[in-house]
Amino acid sequence: MLTTPVFVKYACALEADEYVLSYFNIKVAKSVSDISYFAAERSQLIKNSKPVGGTFNVGKGGTSYTGNFWMACSNPSLLWRYYTPAGNSFKNQLQEYKKQSPFLDTNNVEVSLFESDAFGVPYSAE
Repeated sequence: MLTTPVFVKYACALEADEYVLSYFNIKVAKSVSDISYFAAERSQLIKNSKPVGGTFNVGKGGTSYTGNFWMACSNPSLLWRYYTPAGNSFKNQLQEYKKQSPFLDTNNVEVSLFESDAFGVPYSAE
């Protein structure tokens, strides 16, 4: 492969509200020439007006941490989620986010985990 697998950090500024996962498309490479996509459309992630793909909340003012996501290299590939536990590991991760995205207020972080029955396992930050 031409790249080393790494976690990519994303941050975006959103208005306070509840958000729903309505689409994703992830490139999955078994080799340089064997590339496919792991994707889900709105019709798969929202059924009967219910967000089966998952939701997260953004609070007013500050930063919301929704969790981390990665592809499990199984057959078939699975979208997975995990959370950095509270403590020094989480503080270090926030410092990395701040370096990459200076606009983030990492002094006022609300843990608002991505809730989903479709990806990963249930988790509570408490």
